[in-house]
Amino acid sequence: MKTKGKNRTSRSGRAGLVFPIGLIHKRLRLGNFADRIGSGASVFLTGVLEYLVSEILKLAGHTATLKKSKHITLHHLPGLHDPDTYRRLLAMTRLFCKRSYLCKCFK
Repeated sequence: MKTKGKNRTSRSGRAGLVFPIGLIHKRLRLGNFADRIGSGASVFLTGVLEYLVSEILKLAGHTATLKKSKHITLHHLPGLHDPDTYRRLLAMTRLFCKRSYLCKCFK
């Protein structure tokens, strides 16, 4: 039996991204950053965030393999050993940091 209608694909699937575009778009709208948010802004921001996370994890994975470890721990992340670095890194990320563990620890 064939179903009539469209196959539903998410915006993340259409853009070829893993991070959720819908969630980021919702946070942009509710964050009072601007009066109007275009649909392309959330796609672009999601792509940038995914790229940055992949680069950081690639460096951390390389460090973990050099130390002959199978798991990436906090010590493998590049340059993020002290809380001051976390504070500087997360200073402008209140957009996604409502109930995050790092935001509660490093206030």
